[in-house]
Amino acid sequence: MTRLAALNSIPVEFVDRHKLDKWTDNRPHQGLVLQAGPLQTPFATHFGPSTDTYDIIGTDLEAKTKLLCPLWVALDRIQDPQNMGAIMRTCAFYGLDGVLTSDLQQCPLTPTVSKASSGAMEHMNILSTSNLARFLRDSKANGWHIIGTHLSKQSETLGNHILDRPTILVVGNEGSGLRQSISKECDQHLVIPSNSDVPELDSLNVSVATAILIHHLTQF
Repeated sequence: MTRLAALNSIPVEFVDRHKLDKWTDNRPHQGLVLQAGPLQTPFATHFGPSTDTYDIIGTDLEAKTKLLCPLWVALDRIQDPQNMGAIMRTCAFYGLDGVLTSDLQQCPLTPTVSKASSGAMEHMNILSTSNLARFLRDSKANGWHIIGTHLSKQSETLGNHILDRPTILVVGNEGSGLRQSISKECDQHLVIPSNSDVPELDSLNVSVATAILIHHLTQF
């Protein structure tokens, strides 16, 4: 590790364990702490028309998908850092184009999120926007399909849904789900069927549900 630090001109300081514990607020550190500045995320207004390559409007970035069609996950007020990190890890594992975050009531990109993501947060495309509803609306006008995760009479049970066009999968807050303003911008809503006989177990943790949806969308 010291050799890698030297190769990248990163200064190394050897300290006792007490100091490492203090720097990490007594969280597990395995004897190593890296001090880094906050992760900067490009601000975007919407996605441009897409085939396999597309522009991210509001930035000078152009993206190219690894999948049959572009797939992003948009987060609406995800507040638990463990959930946020787990969602990012899943997105990176399945090769998604990236994660879109909103400025409103959203968990910030903290070291806890990075650790929960197993470092995925540092390697994947992460965008931020100030108005998620407008982002979805303007992207939809450019041919993007918006899928929400919301239980309602109009919701469809997750089945043979094929990723056949540029898609944004929107997942909502741990307690209240998607805001109404976000839900109405979705082209369709999907729910994961349950086989439980226990009425109280009618839903899944948001990071688990997101993983199931991503797996399903990327396998068909």
